[in-house]
This record gives sequence, C-alpha cells and structure tokens, in this order.
Amino acid sequence: MREQAYPTIERELLALVYGLIKFRYYVECRSIRLLTDHRPLEWLNSLMKHSARLSRWILIIQEFDIKTEYIRGEKQLADALTRRE
Repeated sequence: MREQAYPTIERELLALVYGLIKFRYYVECRSIRLLTDHRPLEWLNSLMKHSARLSRWILIIQEFDIKTEYIRGEKQLADALTRRE
C-alpha cells in the first residue's frame, strides 16, 4: 500500500484524520482530548513548513476542537502489547 511509505508523522496524522472523518457525527460539536505517544503532533499547528498532504490534513483537523497531550509510550495502555519485553 502507498501509505506504508509515508513518514511516521504522516501515518500518525492519517490515522487521526481518518478517525475524525469516520466518526464526524459523534465528535463534531465536542471537545476532543487526543492522547498520543508521537510528540510532533503536539506542535503540528506551530510548524511553518508542511508538505501539501500535511497542510490538507491540518485544515481538516482545524474543523474540530482538539487538545493534544503527549504521553510516554511506556505509560500508554494501548501500546502494552506492542511493547512487550
């Protein structure tokens, strides 16, 4: 698939955009708290240079009220199975 060649930030952002579009009916008028272990997503709005793809996705994300919080990967419950010792 084409998406496998995307850089990590684009894959993380694609997952967010896909979820927002898929569940737009449920999240449109609500405040969303995004917990992520990918730190660059915190500074996404402050970055100056984006690719055209990132810029389009950022415009989609700006339609929603999203607050991004960084959580270390070891502390996320969702990553427990992928980070086995």
